[in-house]
Formats: sequence, structure tokens, C-alpha cells
Amino acid sequence: MAESTFTKEELTEAIDNAVQKATKGMYSEEDFQQKLQSEVDRRVQSGIEKGVNTQLEKWKQEQELTAEELAKKKIEERQSELDNISKNLSQKENRLNAINQFSEAGIGKDDYDGMLDLLIDSDPEVTSTKVSTYIDKITSAKSRLEQSLKEKYSKVPSPTSNSGEEGLTKDKFNKMSYSEKIELKNNQPDVYKTFVE
Repeated sequence: MAESTFTKEELTEAIDNAVQKATKGMYSEEDFQQKLQSEVDRRVQSGIEKGVNTQLEKWKQEQELTAEELAKKKIEERQSELDNISKNLSQKENRLNAINQFSEAGIGKDDYDGMLDLLIDSDPEVTSTKVSTYIDKITSAKSRLEQSLKEKYSKVPSPTSNSGEEGLTKDKFNKMSYSEKIELKNNQPDVYKTFVE
């Protein structure tokens, strides 16, 4: 196989041709920055023009209104603002009333904190009903849990000494019911055998 040799000038020319081919149609960094700035300027100018046109339209509409219509429009805007303020105050009041309901029911903040916003409504009666229902659910769940725990831990046998004879006498054994004797036999068979034999 014959090896080609290039002179330095030929190699430089070949590289330049390859670079020109590869970068054909691409922007130089300076051209790209100019194009980018031009597009940004165009969009900013367009946004400004839209904002100015919108404001001009609003002013034109207000100029076309009579003094009475303009006053009526301003009153409606103020009334809307006052309604929003009233609604916010009502919700804050309802929130405080709900917290008070929880406090009176003995429900801790940890039990209602995540749900409070869902329970608050602009209508005080609706809020009170939602909070009462939630309190009932928490109280009911707490009662069921306490009952379950009482049942579970009431079946724990009383501690006895290693021999079992010090805590339980023959007289106490004889007074035990049949079910208590069966329980003793199942839980402490060695102690049971000492009284049966």
C-alpha cells in the first residue's frame, strides 16, 4: 500500500477546506450574539407595544364613559375589593373558631394541624359542622384504640416468683375459677403441677 505524503501547505489547505465545509451555514459567535440580541430586542419591543396598546384601550374606554358610569365602575371595583377583604376576615374568624372547637374538645394541634385548611369554609356553619365531624372521628378512633389496648393488656398475667408458691397459695388456687386454672396450666405448667399433685 502506497503511503501519501502531504506538504505542510497541502495539509493546512485540506484542513481549512474541511473546516469550511463543516461550518458552512453556521453563525460565528459574533453573528450569533447579534442575532440573539436582535431577537430579544424585537420581543421586548413587541411586549412594550402590547402593554401600551392595552393601557391605551383601557384609557379610551374610561374616557368614553360618562362621569356617572366611571363613578359606578370605581364603586364596583371598591365593592369587589371589600368583598374579598370580608371573605378573608370571615375565613380567619372561622379558623379561630375551629381551633377553639378543637381546644374545647381536648384535641391537640398535632391531631388537626394538617387538616385545618381543608375544614375551613367561608360559611361559619359549614366550618363548624366539618370540624365537629372531624372531632367525632378522632374521638371515636381514640376510644377504639384505647379499648383495644385495654383488652390486649388486661390479659397479661400477674407476675409471680420463680417458684410460684410465694404469690399463689393452695387456698388461692382452690378459690380460682376453672378458666383461671386452665390459664395457669397453659402459662405456668410447673406451678400448676405443684398444686394438682
